[in-house]
Amino acid sequence: MNVEQEIHTGYTAWLPSPRATELDVWVDDHVPMVGTFVSEGSTIAFSAIFEPKETASVWIYAALTADEASFLDDHIFEDATEADSYLDNIFANRTVTYAATRDFRIRQFMSLELEGRSIAQGAIDFLTSVSAALALGAHKDSEGHAEKTPEMEQIGNEAEHFKHLVSA
Repeated sequence: MNVEQEIHTGYTAWLPSPRATELDVWVDDHVPMVGTFVSEGSTIAFSAIFEPKETASVWIYAALTADEASFLDDHIFEDATEADSYLDNIFANRTVTYAATRDFRIRQFMSLELEGRSIAQGAIDFLTSVSAALALGAHKDSEGHAEKTPEMEQIGNEAEHFKHLVSA
């Protein structure tokens, strides 16, 4: 399944399309932060990266195989560490989709192959790509320089924040 086709701008990060149903929340801290949903018969795992904020946050998604979805139907995680470890394995070494949100609603999204990269490094690469794409489409001032919009500024700040967290 192409997860990118199941994500739409304007929808919440935890139910990112009109076809998303059967929300199963694993971690809820004022908003669903980690869990799964079903879309077009496929189960998709999602997770907020770091602490989600209303102003801006980044989320990751991956389609589960039938075996992975079946395992989750029958499994209860012992603790958050076990769930985190399972999710790290789900997202590793496959194509995932990242989404940037504002007010928990999807603004931009893009799929990336994570092979050989951490989830955090993939998030940085995603934010860098989104920031560059926004800069290409930015309004030019009278001298031909791109004007930074608040959205571009926020995405750039998030990319720098993630880079700092990864290198720490």
